[in-house]
Amino acid sequence: MSTSESTPSCTPGPSAAGPSAPDEPTDSRDGVSRATALRWLALILVIAAVLRSVGLTYQLPVPTGPDHECLINVALRMGTGDLNPHWFTWPAAPFYFLAACYGAMFAVCRALGVVGGVTEFKQWFLDDPSAFYLFTRMIMVTVGLISVVVLYRVGCLLGSRRQGLLAAAMLAVTPVEVIFCHYQKAEPLLVLATLLALAALIRWWQRDSAGRAALAAAAIGLACAVKYNAVLLVAPAAATWIHHALGSCRGQWLRLLIGRLALGMICLLVVFFVLNPYLLLDAQDALRQLEGQRRFMQLDRGGLNDTPVRSYLTLLLPTGFGWALFGVYGAGLCWALVRAVRRRGYEVLLVVFVLAYSAVMMTQKVITVYYPLPMVPALALASAGMICQLSGRTRLATWGAVLLLLVPAARSLVLDYQLALPGPRFRAEYWVRDNVPAGDRLARRHWLPPLLSGHRSRIGCYVWPQEPEIRPEQVEAFVDRGVRWLVLRARDTAGRESTLFGPPDAPLAREIQRFEAPPWVLTRHARGVVVWQVSRPAKVPPLAQVYADPDAAAPRQRLGVVFAGGVELLGVDPLSDAPMKPDTTVELTTYWRVPADVPRRLLVTGEIQGSGGFLSDLTHELAYGIEPFVGRPNDQACRVADRILIRAGRRARFGEYDVRLGLRDAARPGDLAITKGSGTGQERCTVARIAIRP
Repeated sequence: MSTSESTPSCTPGPSAAGPSAPDEPTDSRDGVSRATALRWLALILVIAAVLRSVGLTYQLPVPTGPDHECLINVALRMGTGDLNPHWFTWPAAPFYFLAACYGAMFAVCRALGVVGGVTEFKQWFLDDPSAFYLFTRMIMVTVGLISVVVLYRVGCLLGSRRQGLLAAAMLAVTPVEVIFCHYQKAEPLLVLATLLALAALIRWWQRDSAGRAALAAAAIGLACAVKYNAVLLVAPAAATWIHHALGSCRGQWLRLLIGRLALGMICLLVVFFVLNPYLLLDAQDALRQLEGQRRFMQLDRGGLNDTPVRSYLTLLLPTGFGWALFGVYGAGLCWALVRAVRRRGYEVLLVVFVLAYSAVMMTQKVITVYYPLPMVPALALASAGMICQLSGRTRLATWGAVLLLLVPAARSLVLDYQLALPGPRFRAEYWVRDNVPAGDRLARRHWLPPLLSGHRSRIGCYVWPQEPEIRPEQVEAFVDRGVRWLVLRARDTAGRESTLFGPPDAPLAREIQRFEAPPWVLTRHARGVVVWQVSRPAKVPPLAQVYADPDAAAPRQRLGVVFAGGVELLGVDPLSDAPMKPDTTVELTTYWRVPADVPRRLLVTGEIQGSGGFLSDLTHELAYGIEPFVGRPNDQACRVADRILIRAGRRARFGEYDVRLGLRDAARPGDLAITKGSGTGQERCTVARIAIRP
């Protein structure tokens, strides 16, 4: 049997392959002409674009939320030439895709004169990342619109333009899909990749051939390269092979096994590893991270409503789909199940995929509203097929469904509006910025985003250990390290205040009220923010100290580097020679002499680079908020002892790194040139070296 021909059947005609729809409708037997369908599709796309564009600039310049910048940071780092994502809990295809998009963005910006080179492009992101976040969100919106069009084409592939339009309309207004097109996450790409895989599987179901089997396997490999959980598409692929094997002559199943499954597995693996080469090239780190992700997914944090099944069915699915679509999708799944048993048509694929995906999804102990997203195209196709069958009896079914879709569309608009409002985490950030004195230290157990580049190191910030529960000894350990403020999730402290902080007259006392999260935030992760102040004095000096010149503030290692304008970097206190471990923090104290006539706002700019690539950005405002510095008379010079926090991330690559610093007038672009000392004529000088080791 030739691998390019259909599998021979015992009986002539299409009956051996079961009931199937034509590859492309050739008439308007469903009552919708091509011109009418295109007009309706255009309207659906306009609605989808509006819903996905409203509130697109929310929380800029730096948004909050889980994984808010992972995709962007990894993709931008690939622009340095390091194509290893070093982040294997997600597949690499979204990183490469976004890196290519940023490359196109850079080419256009350079052609238009917006940036002069790679250095300016990088500094643009460090100074104000708003354009990068907005560009990424626009990409996700575009991907979402493409998904709507592809879903319409899949409906046409099944022989019904009406079904394609209804399914596209459902996807266009599904609230969870609308909202995640606003985020810089890979979920819209996953929906599109899953939809392409389902389309390829449907074509293989309609007519068996080696080419269609290989194309379906390649599409599944692409989906898996976007998110690992797309591997569950193998279930409908196996159902398709069984469908054709049962309809073939006796003895042909072995040839089908070799000519379809073996070929398909090769195509799947080739596509997957071509898009994820460092899973093989950096296998040790990949296995370590994947094992950590597996353990994380099985952490028992207590379900929302006793069990994941109940949590999804009573809260997360109604929240993500809206009650109207939740009912429609449920009815559509039941209809597809009955049709799959009676007709053994393409509905088998939809049912097998949804049931397999749901079964695995509801066994995970970490649950969230966006996990069901890949099922939306299959549910939309099934529900649209149900409505089309009802339309054969009464035309009111179609119009009733259209009117019903206004409910999730309105819900999506409400979510868009709420998304654009300041969230509780940002309100907490504003409060901390305005009330926590400069130089004080803060420990946080939730994402506290920096609003401005000059605010990044105004306070010392420690990240709480990633453990299921806060322990009193951890609080005491932070206090002993000089922490003056604790920013926690309210659900971590509710009912445990006396255990963690002692009675009201103990050293720790409640400082402000909790910030209540609005109901649209992901319910599991948003239970408000509480800020606590330590009443005992800190045991370490603040991050910045200002002395009247020429009072003593002598560094242990002198540098004598002078910048344009006369600001002198006197020296530093050298770091320990002992290597740092990932996820640890050290402090580097720098000493400056600031003449009387320099600008009031000076930014210390810096970076850590070395054999492991770019480690971190050190930009912050010199002595931010220190009254003797910002309010000094014009004729008074001063000396500043400024502490810089250097943190090696959990995934920092091992190697040697240089700590390089520069200086900038906050009101002007570009760093100040060095006029004397090490690095003369350049903009940054090396002040320390660190080593990252296991």
